[in-house]
Amino acid sequence: MSEGHGCLTVDNDVDLRLGDLPLLNRRPDVALYRCLDRERGERLRAEHALLCSSEPARSPQRD
Repeated sequence: MSEGHGCLTVDNDVDLRLGDLPLLNRRPDVALYRCLDRERGERLRAEHALLCSSEPARSPQRD
């Protein structure tokens, strides 16, 4: 790619760290993020994510 992000990854089995203190992780249903340097131990953080999507929580059915 000549513009934007050089490498992108889509994943549906990933933990996304949103904050360190307090520790805040999320597990979106699908995430689009820039490629990580796994050799350096880079982990997915909010600044890497370009798009995340999760299905809304369902409320209990009322009879």
